[in-house]
Amino acid sequence: MRIGITGTPGTGKTTAAKALAHVLGYAYLDVKELVDEKKWYYVRRGDREKTVYLTKLRKGLAYRLKRYDDLVLDSHLLCEFFLPVDVMVVLRCEPEELRKRLAKRKYAKPKTEDNLLAEALDYCLVRAESFYPKIVQVDATHRLTVGALWDKIREGRADAADWSEWLVRHAGRDKFIKPMR
Repeated sequence: MRIGITGTPGTGKTTAAKALAHVLGYAYLDVKELVDEKKWYYVRRGDREKTVYLTKLRKGLAYRLKRYDDLVLDSHLLCEFFLPVDVMVVLRCEPEELRKRLAKRKYAKPKTEDNLLAEALDYCLVRAESFYPKIVQVDATHRLTVGALWDKIREGRADAADWSEWLVRHAGRDKFIKPMR
């Protein structure tokens, strides 16, 4: 089985993917490492952030997927295009918990705000739904065992994850949402 795991940065994709691959005895494909190795990115002048060439990434991943029957891979970018996987897992995290996780990673405030907004607006879920026929949404706000994750994947049992109340409470507070007048 080929399993993709996507979600907003900080939701636990890499931790979950590596643990799941280990327990199942599947191969794990490190998408970040592949992007760096193949230099499928560019950096704008005066910027430190990498921008990934999505077409190169999609083609490169599709080529590598042909080699594996049993594989787990993860990236927040997997929701941006189709790959021939059996299931796409979208990890979710309550925005205040996500804020803590991103702070531990020392994300800049604008990048944190962008990611919190993406999470609150279900960005990765909505994008993934436009590409993948089988999606399992999993709330990873609290510690999630590999067994519980695997059960959800096998059974196709999705969690509810609705952060709209958080979005309403924070509208305008962080200046990434301007209140309507």
